[in-house]
Amino acid sequence: SGFVKNARARLTLLSEISESCLEGLEDFGYVWVIFIFHVGLSDHNNLKSKITPPKLEGKKKGVFATRSPHRYNPIGLSLAKLDKVEGKTVFISGSDLIHGTPVIDIKPYHYLDSLSPEQ
Repeated sequence: SGFVKNARARLTLLSEISESCLEGLEDFGYVWVIFIFHVGLSDHNNLKSKITPPKLEGKKKGVFATRSPHRYNPIGLSLAKLDKVEGKTVFISGSDLIHGTPVIDIKPYHYLDSLSPEQ
């Protein structure tokens, strides 16, 4: 989330999902997109419990302390700017999805979801 600010995406509901499911979503500035990591997945039998994230300069962390797509459960979460809702399509920017990413759900981001640094 936020690493690819200029990236644009369209999320279109499946034909069996009613357009009315999106009513009110445009009242929010950002959305959570819950998706499946589907490219370059590791065999679950070969997953490592510790990995080296790119920004940690060689330091290892436990996989659950990272945003790595190489996980025991390939579910991803991306916070994206909601640009507009048009019919059954949600237009977003700033997400780290790639073309064809299977989306599980879209949820509004509410400012109450944030914790201040003091919390």
